[in-house]
Amino acid sequence: MAKSAKNNKTEGGLLFQGYRKSSDASSPLISIITVVYNNVESIEETILSVINQTYSNVEYIVIDGGSTDGTVDVIKQYNAQIDYWISEPDAGIYDAMNKGLIYATGKWVNFMNSGDMFFQNDVLMQLLKYFASDNDVIYGDVEYRYKGVRFVRRARNVKYMWTGMIASHQSFFVKRRLHQNNPFILDYKLSADYHFLYSLYFRGMRFQYVSTIVSSNEYSNSLSNLLAEVSVIERRDILRSIRGDNLYDVYYFLLYYNILLRKALKKILPEYLVKRIMMRKN
Repeated sequence: MAKSAKNNKTEGGLLFQGYRKSSDASSPLISIITVVYNNVESIEETILSVINQTYSNVEYIVIDGGSTDGTVDVIKQYNAQIDYWISEPDAGIYDAMNKGLIYATGKWVNFMNSGDMFFQNDVLMQLLKYFASDNDVIYGDVEYRYKGVRFVRRARNVKYMWTGMIASHQSFFVKRRLHQNNPFILDYKLSADYHFLYSLYFRGMRFQYVSTIVSSNEYSNSLSNLLAEVSVIERRDILRSIRGDNLYDVYYFLLYYNILLRKALKKILPEYLVKRIMMRKN
């Protein structure tokens, strides 16, 4: 492990012990990147879901934003299982994700951020045959956890990408070269991942849906859900900028006010009804 007082930076991992991984035809290297900041209560569960995958050719990178709550101490406990980790201040989640891409060397990249996890220990093994395909993007389903309730949300067809994220970002795998050539745009505070994926779709990249539950995510803590109306405005602006038209403005206008109505109802409805509504969305 190395520490720089000048930059308030600490880093470590297998890379500092001389270990480097690589791809071959039968075992492509998969880079998993976890971004975290002050999330000591959840980071270990995320780490374990990655390092316990039955598929072994995984490059694991953890980017911490300078946590002060004990998160870094948890990361250090897994120094021998993490290929590279760093803790230093950053400019937010997408800046941290871009930083993770700098260190990634795998054929495919997945973001499994703190609080999220792989649905099962053999998810990567289930997807192995798809990693050998000519596709540019592979994506699957997600399990959401909402206040003690779990429900599965099936991913949608890529042709519906104009409506928003067709699957959880944690359930996507993207060719590394595409990610590194198209870093996340920091102007979008909630939807830079959507901008990236929609641009790939608009440019004709190949998307492959796999009927596999890839990730398990905490729904209620997602920033894009807490600020859903802001995310809607960003997505509308993204479509305008990429497409050069306002074809979908009416849809996003209606969606914006639908979100405001749902938020108002959640404040007055009993909790058991809110949970039932959440589960019926899958």
